[in-house]
Amino acid sequence: MTPYSGIEPGHIDPGGIEPGGVPSGRVPAGDDPQARPTGADALVGQLAREGVDTVFGIPGLQIYGIVDALGRSASPMRFVVTRHEQSAAYMADGFARVGGGIGVFTVVPGPGVLNTFAALATRGPRRASSAPRG
Repeated sequence: MTPYSGIEPGHIDPGGIEPGGVPSGRVPAGDDPQARPTGADALVGQLAREGVDTVFGIPGLQIYGIVDALGRSASPMRFVVTRHEQSAAYMADGFARVGGGIGVFTVVPGPGVLNTFAALATRGPRRASSAPRG
């Protein structure tokens, strides 16, 4: 028995769950989404602490939270939209090479990541890293 088994059809629970346990997309009463940090907020905060001011990429379903967090960030951080994932990786590489700072890009998982491999291979294993400096 689920906690929502007694809900009448058409009723929306104040907790933001429709009948059948499907999220309604509404925020529960008294719950401010801006007050709760997300994983994307933590990622953007760490990027800011590392001195990143520009992120390249293509907004996609899996990274909408990151794009939103970039917009909410207290530190000024640009999101440069590219037309292809490979372009995002090459732009981040070029940005770092010409002294613009740390080159960062974000893409959706799966094919988005595969599309970046040529740029990562061109950069070379000694220079491309996902590990923080320190």
